[in-house]
Amino acid sequence: MDVDELDVWMNSKMETIGIKKCPFCRTPIIKTFRYKDLINNTLKNEIEPIKQKLYGTPNEIMAKKTELLEKLANFCLDHPDIMNDSLHWRRAFHTLEKFIKNNKKSSLMQIEINLLYLNILKMLSEMYVEYKKNYFSSLESYLNIQIDMLCDVLIKNVKKFSYQQQNDINNEMKRVHAIIQFSKIIDTPIFKAVKNDVVTTKYKEAKDLILCCKRYNEKQSMEALDILQKAFNINVVSKKETEMVLKAVGLKAGHWFKCPNGHFYCIGECGGAMEVGKCPECGQAIGGSSHKLLDSNSHAKELDGSQFPAWSEEYNNMGNFLL
Repeated sequence: MDVDELDVWMNSKMETIGIKKCPFCRTPIIKTFRYKDLINNTLKNEIEPIKQKLYGTPNEIMAKKTELLEKLANFCLDHPDIMNDSLHWRRAFHTLEKFIKNNKKSSLMQIEINLLYLNILKMLSEMYVEYKKNYFSSLESYLNIQIDMLCDVLIKNVKKFSYQQQNDINNEMKRVHAIIQFSKIIDTPIFKAVKNDVVTTKYKEAKDLILCCKRYNEKQSMEALDILQKAFNINVVSKKETEMVLKAVGLKAGHWFKCPNGHFYCIGECGGAMEVGKCPECGQAIGGSSHKLLDSNSHAKELDGSQFPAWSEEYNNMGNFLL
């Protein structure tokens, strides 16, 4: 490659934001007088704004850190039931508390992860209280095992969640919700009084879907609960999957997408697709690379009301915020 070709290549646009590398040895091109102005402009106009968006300005970090510490201060007092009853939940909270106190220089992204962690603990507490106040007993051991498992995952990932881990945690949170709904049904006097083959079969089908060791399938589980209710004509289950998804995961607008078959998934951190995976529901390819979503996937704006994906020119121009 001669000098003219190198000039053309250096002035061309890349798919991703970053310092260009030598096309032969892949060494970052930084210390070169010929392209000094070009490198400085890339650092100032492209890389620095992204770093500020991800890591935050000092004022943004201070405000978010204050919010986190305020929530942390009275968190145990706000959730006394699960704090007293669940050893794993207590450990998860104290692990987060210790991490925050020891981590003096947090980025905006890290504080957002800490708030997400705290929000998941809050959700578990609310579902635990919902179960406890209704005096369910049939599935209490399953509920406690599920809460303990989720708390253990939080403890192991106190520093960072990948978007796949966020999806997995959220999916198992929905299983907790389904366990509560399932318990509402089988603890009703009508269910206990009805003894026939149809009800027994539908009960077993719902139990196998909700309490199995396989990946939780919300659609099939909720359909099974609905069929079980209809088998003896009651209606005690309320489906809140969309609200639970958004509340549990805590992502900002523009992070939700759909696979080719319409199944939802989220992309965390900056919201740009950086890897290709498989849809847990149907196995289709999801995600993308270099912040570019696969053509077969689409932005799921109906979930959070966003107009544009998080990683897009429109989003960066505040298009998702109705100011």
